[in-house]
Amino acid sequence: MADVIKIATVRGSLTDPVDLAIRLFSFLREGVHTEIWWGGYRFFSAGWCNGVGVLQESDGYDAADWDVVEVPVSDIDVALGFVDAALESSVPYGVNPVECALHYCRDDLDCCRPDTWDRVFCSQFALLFLRWCAVHGVLVCEDAKPLWSVNSRGCLPCRLTHILGEMGLHEGKV
Repeated sequence: MADVIKIATVRGSLTDPVDLAIRLFSFLREGVHTEIWWGGYRFFSAGWCNGVGVLQESDGYDAADWDVVEVPVSDIDVALGFVDAALESSVPYGVNPVECALHYCRDDLDCCRPDTWDRVFCSQFALLFLRWCAVHGVLVCEDAKPLWSVNSRGCLPCRLTHILGEMGLHEGKV
């Protein structure tokens, strides 16, 4: 029986300046921040903690503001090994708007080697997590190829949502 990880994306407001800036790079599509949820915890990369962080699920969010995609994994320990490796690497938060706008610029990050990352942002972190799960054979889906359809450096939240849809994983409200 598979465990379920949730990929959660907060929609974002057009009136908040930071949300609006992110949405402008996404051609006003919804999605300004992405996290990985499992077992009462939220795993993410954010500027306020300067890198990868972990919070308990109830800390500071309104579930009604999030779109959530359930992603089955066959081995939760292997899947969460990604979070452990990212936390141990102390990779800082960072996003380059030009790279996001162009969807690529430099070599992509290796999902299995967080210790080599120069920086990581929220939806990039979630994409790399899903790639880790696919590489380690624990992602339960028919087609994981869309995970490699974009350079992770250009994977904004709306693009990740699109990729999940291409994989046959569809969002729902919490």
